[in-house]
Amino acid sequence: MPRERSSARIRFGIGLTIGLLALPGTSVAQTATPVLTSLDSPVFVTSWPGNAGVLVVVERGSGRITRHAVGAGGGGGIPVQGLILDLSAKSFTLMNAHLEFIGVTGVAFHPDFLDDRNKRFLYVRYNEEAPAPTTIIERYHVPPGTLSADPATATLFFSFPTIETGHGSGQIHFDTREPVPNMTLLYFTMPDDKVGSATCGEKEIVQDDGSRLGKFFALNVEEGSPPAILPEPAMLGKGLRNPFGMSVDRGDGNGQGLGDVWIGNTGPDCPGDILRWVVGTSGVQNFGWPWKIGDCSLPDGDPPTLVVTSCPLPPNPPPFTDPVRVVSKFLTSDGNNDALIGGYVYRGTNVDTLTNKYVFALYGKHSPKVLALRDADAPSDDFTEDLTGALGVNTWPAGSLHGLGQDTDGELYLIRVNTNQPVTNNGTIYRID
Repeated sequence: MPRERSSARIRFGIGLTIGLLALPGTSVAQTATPVLTSLDSPVFVTSWPGNAGVLVVVERGSGRITRHAVGAGGGGGIPVQGLILDLSAKSFTLMNAHLEFIGVTGVAFHPDFLDDRNKRFLYVRYNEEAPAPTTIIERYHVPPGTLSADPATATLFFSFPTIETGHGSGQIHFDTREPVPNMTLLYFTMPDDKVGSATCGEKEIVQDDGSRLGKFFALNVEEGSPPAILPEPAMLGKGLRNPFGMSVDRGDGNGQGLGDVWIGNTGPDCPGDILRWVVGTSGVQNFGWPWKIGDCSLPDGDPPTLVVTSCPLPPNPPPFTDPVRVVSKFLTSDGNNDALIGGYVYRGTNVDTLTNKYVFALYGKHSPKVLALRDADAPSDDFTEDLTGALGVNTWPAGSLHGLGQDTDGELYLIRVNTNQPVTNNGTIYRID
């Protein structure tokens, strides 16, 4: 079976003409269709390699990764429901207090999972609490002929201590470009730390190259022989605050956008910044925190810029990378600003009006919103399309939208968690149709 990649394949290091194509028309997605219910505090959804009829869900409330056949025809012979990996024995005692940040937060299948029986690997990211709060990325083997990972094959790829739990969300995604031999890149972000009453000096750890905090990394999973030798992640960006949601663009039919990484970076005073790491970018990109942050005092249509925060700039500040967009339009009169949830560039076929648009969301103390960038490279006064009402998300309770997901066909999903319920049987997955 062919690898799940765009028909336009490139090698690492080859640049692309970057940009999103804005399509004419004003119609938007018509509905959000519930496809899975009674889940245990889900925080991430993808699909089984090569099979969009089987969704893979990270269920934080139970510490389990599960599979579910959905849609017409189910999963093509795969049982309707089953367990992929049970990590409930890990130390996730604060699940009730931090539904998005403690426990398992992301999974990714090796790009050669279908083609190479020796690379049937599932990579898992989780935040463990004991003996000390730590962010961990591990690999598990899925034996040929089976649909579950072998817990005994746990192999450590990344580990770094953290202090706070409030900025601990994190996903992992493989590069969507065709890899060169002995190089398969797994992308991930790390948040800042000491988010409560941290001093400027404590926040500046995200600018310290000796720390993993507040960084954006690429990890070559073909390197090293873990657990004896851990591969060294390459730093691609720093100065992140709370990267809540990220994705790697699958590219359009011409390769436009292929391999670009999109990050939703939650801000302190407004929803946040949409960041974009472009294929072929050289050097380490500096996104500014804690010295600079997206200027949310400007109208959304204005060109996005960074402004100096209350933490003074160093004597010789480095160059900074401006965000694609600062999301400030949805500030509220009571001063409570909802958090930005990073999403995906839509590369599916079910919703033509979303093609090539970046779909993201807002979460927080107010009603959630689902939005789409019309064209990231041509800002305008109406730079977003508000999909909230059309999808029926305007009826959801505040704080119930916990993330977006994408299947192997490029279709998008919304994750709803009713936080006024116990951590079990409180989650629903919706497909955008």
